[in-house]
Amino acid sequence: MSMLAKIGVIAALIFGLAALGLTFVVKGKQDAMKTDLANTKTELSTTQTTLKTTQKDLATAKADLDNTKTELATTKGDLETARNERDAAEKKAAEAENQAKDLTAQLETANQKVADIEKKLAEAPAEIEKLKTEVGEKDQQITVIEGEKQELAKKVEQQKIEIAKLTNKEGWVPLPSGLKGKVVVYEKNWNFVVLDVGRKDGALMNGELTVYRNLKYVGRVKLTEAINTNFAVANILPGWSKLDIQEGDIVMPAGS
Repeated sequence: MSMLAKIGVIAALIFGLAALGLTFVVKGKQDAMKTDLANTKTELSTTQTTLKTTQKDLATAKADLDNTKTELATTKGDLETARNERDAAEKKAAEAENQAKDLTAQLETANQKVADIEKKLAEAPAEIEKLKTEVGEKDQQITVIEGEKQELAKKVEQQKIEIAKLTNKEGWVPLPSGLKGKVVVYEKNWNFVVLDVGRKDGALMNGELTVYRNLKYVGRVKLTEAINTNFAVANILPGWSKLDIQEGDIVMPAGS
């Protein structure tokens, strides 16, 4: 074999080996790429799954965020309401405190008044006894004075009667100006009446009284000797009668 042929064979061998090695290299790279592609597909699938989960979680998070925002707005409203209620409560508490102070002051004043009243009540029995003593003494003095007045009045009336007897030829007898009574019995046939006045009222024999009915003049009567403590008999004076006397008519002392 010639040198040239040997070189050709060697070159062919070398090219064959090179081609074979290239084939192995390419196949190895292909296998590696297939593996990488499979891994990439797996990672892509995992990533897509993760993405879906993340998107779902994001949607849930957004919904939670919206709910949180709504709750936050509600909470803010509740907080504002609570603040307003707190302010109102604090205002009422301040007013109540002021009112309590006023009531406390009023209570202290009332307690002082009660203490003063209790002190006066404690002192009252002695004052009352003193006043009772003074009243009793005044009552005794008044009783004495009233008795003296009655005695003087009797003496004056008696003196008037004595003076009238001495100065009046007809025997007219004056009666006490305050004497007032009414007709309790009217005896038409015997021409006399019974009056509810007697010696206690100052009724005297021969004293004359005018009879009235509803402020109208009716007639005139003259007391007889039939006089007791509470009642008296009087004869009707014919010349003075204007109307028939009736039971219940009023009698008062007549003028001279």
